[in-house]
Amino acid sequence: MVSTEVKMICKSIGELTKEIKMLRKTLERNEWLKNASATSEKGEYEAPCLLGKEFRSIYWTGVASSNSM
Repeated sequence: MVSTEVKMICKSIGELTKEIKMLRKTLERNEWLKNASATSEKGEYEAPCLLGKEFRSIYWTGVASSNSM
């Protein structure tokens, strides 16, 4: 039989894991916003767009269009 303390520790670890995932998403979103405010050499707004697990760039010129690579 698993003690109550062990169950509570496991529950706490699960909650911390959820918090870490939420914080990671917030950091990624903040990084995206920070980069969105920077302009590229062309004078267009450049922002990384997370697609799957790889980063690609999109350019904002009033209408977002994906960068053909």
